[in-house]
Amino acid sequence: MGPAGFSFDDPTFGCRILRVSDEKTMSGDPLVTPARAEQNPWNVAATRFCVLTMDQRNIPFRFDPVAMKAARIDGLPTLPGIRGNAPFSYHDPDAGSAGSQ
Repeated sequence: MGPAGFSFDDPTFGCRILRVSDEKTMSGDPLVTPARAEQNPWNVAATRFCVLTMDQRNIPFRFDPVAMKAARIDGLPTLPGIRGNAPFSYHDPDAGSAGSQ
């Protein structure tokens, strides 16, 4: 598998998969996504999402679904003061459950 930014077609389901992190992201620390269905790590427009570090810090990303490109948000390495899952609103693309994203 290539570095962050590498994409490929899943051999079983045929959908496009994009790798958004690698050993350079957060010094190679493991990253996870929410494990419960009611936690929404994506905004409703599918243009922003968050992943979690193992110590529960949220790392925000921007996503371009047309170009299939993701990037960390400049100047915002993690969401300050928010630990644990910080799901986005299911209705407002610019809001999360903890306030504006």
